[in-house]
Amino acid sequence: MSEILRTSLLKYPGGKTRELKNLLPFFPSDSDRFIDPFVGGGSVWIGSNYSKNAINDFSKDLINLYNHSTDKELLSLLNDFDEDLENLVFNSETLNKLKETDDLDTMNNIVNNFASNIDFKFSNIKNQFGAEYPKYIKRKINYLNKKGIKSKEDTIDLLQTSLNASYYNAVRFLYNTVSDSELIQTSLYLFIREFCYSSMFRFGKNGFFNVPYGGKSYNNKRFQNHIDFYTSEFFNKKKEITDIYNLDFQEFLEKIEPNNNDFIFLDPPYDSDFSTYDNNSFDKSEQERLANYIKSLNSKWLLVIKDTDLIRSLYPEDKFNYFDYKKRYAVNFMNRNKQKVNHLVITNF
Repeated sequence: MSEILRTSLLKYPGGKTRELKNLLPFFPSDSDRFIDPFVGGGSVWIGSNYSKNAINDFSKDLINLYNHSTDKELLSLLNDFDEDLENLVFNSETLNKLKETDDLDTMNNIVNNFASNIDFKFSNIKNQFGAEYPKYIKRKINYLNKKGIKSKEDTIDLLQTSLNASYYNAVRFLYNTVSDSELIQTSLYLFIREFCYSSMFRFGKNGFFNVPYGGKSYNNKRFQNHIDFYTSEFFNKKKEITDIYNLDFQEFLEKIEPNNNDFIFLDPPYDSDFSTYDNNSFDKSEQERLANYIKSLNSKWLLVIKDTDLIRSLYPEDKFNYFDYKKRYAVNFMNRNKQKVNHLVITNF
């Protein structure tokens, strides 16, 4: 399998990039159209090879990204993010000053002085960043005071992370306030998807996205690889033969009217207490609704799902084909997800 098949539109929880080699052999070769009602990050859509495609997701922000991913305006915004992120990196003068002192108050002043003079492409991010970074730097300095100063390299990394986290928090704040511009909101969505901890998408009771910054390992991330992929001939041709929808899964399937020449790939949120990845609940009643509906279809379908008693009751083994494989979750936020669970592949063909 070539590298391009392992590429997804964005970092997304529950993505199947690593499982493609296990899933693709199950896909029927005689179907004309590939259908995915829960497309998510799109790795299976990208990795499959059908002459026509219909994909869908209930997340408006996600589908806006699919629709705008090849727009020059969005690509320009991603370039602007990269410029801002480069400007966040300590310059040689600041690094030398930090290396010359072990006094934390002096370090605090050095970093604050650097941060206050950063030139950003986005004025609204700059304003919010100005409100974020002083408290974030102070928090890191207090941490160093309490725990004792680390190695110089670790200390500088910690202070650098405070700036990147402050920028992330500024973007998150703007995402939660919702822009009037769909393109800008889409760019903010992609940013927090890529830079939030473990690619989680968790919302508080106020409806605001509240997952923190991913940490030091994210400091060097940039969007150039996204830009290269979104502008690639492969991806643009893939979009040309794909119809994209933002509907409830049943509304989507009813609209496109699958027939016996279609293949439906189903990767719904899993049957667990961890099935609200994008502020959209997918509970027991939704699993039952999905099962009842797809059983009525004439199309070939394949379902990837966590192995639970509910799922086995909805899809009796004497009526459907069962296969299993292990999956290790990339997402494990606050220990809410077991790192290794058993997954089922269930087909009607």
